[in-house]
Amino acid sequence: MITFMARQKKPTTNRTTRYLNEIVEALDKYAEDQMISSNAAVNKLLKDRLTELGYMQQN
Repeated sequence: MITFMARQKKPTTNRTTRYLNEIVEALDKYAEDQMISSNAAVNKLLKDRLTELGYMQQN
């Protein structure tokens, strides 16, 4: 008898998120001021806030 293992799915890291227009405008200004991409700005802001809230460890 041949037994097959269920395929292990990798956790998804890509997400599609919709933002309010005022958040997009503020985010674009922040990214421009920091001279980073909008994606990098989102990651930085979320990481900083999640660290403040205790959901992530500081590096």
